[in-house]
Amino acid sequence: PWDRVHVYWGDERCVAVDDDRSNENLARNTFLKHVPIYERHVHPIRCTDDTAASSREYEALLHRELGQRETPLDLVLLGMGDDGHTAALFPGMMALEESILWTAIVRKPGDDFDRITMTLPLLNRSRRAVFIVSGESKAETLRVILEDEGGPQWLPAARIDPSGEEALWLVDESAASLLTR
Repeated sequence: PWDRVHVYWGDERCVAVDDDRSNENLARNTFLKHVPIYERHVHPIRCTDDTAASSREYEALLHRELGQRETPLDLVLLGMGDDGHTAALFPGMMALEESILWTAIVRKPGDDFDRITMTLPLLNRSRRAVFIVSGESKAETLRVILEDEGGPQWLPAARIDPSGEEALWLVDESAASLLTR
């Protein structure tokens, strides 16, 4: 089946590819080097010194490769931060209000680098979203998202609503420690 799989990045920190903070580095070393995927099917975000151009380039690639499909992405694999962020969509950032573009540039306060992220218009057109969440520090945020009616819309992870099926949450015991249902 790997001959039919394509991998795209939901977000990337604009750091060197060999930097430990690079999502491409992480994905290649922990997963991709262990599966027989064609290199031409791996589509990382290529950050350059011109972050705006890099974002436009990835947007163009996504539209070229996926734009004609009703559900462009079959599966979106996401994590969630303590603050409820997912991809590089952080609470209170303007990128959360994007309604047309599929990519955006964000800078998290305190960071010395930009990030390029997929936006809700693309993520919410996916067929399926799967969250992997671990750690006690995420327990309260997870409880709020899953048990408060509708999930608070100020938490980016609560705004992921795939068009195909309900999001699936795979969580460890620590993250699930405050769930009551």
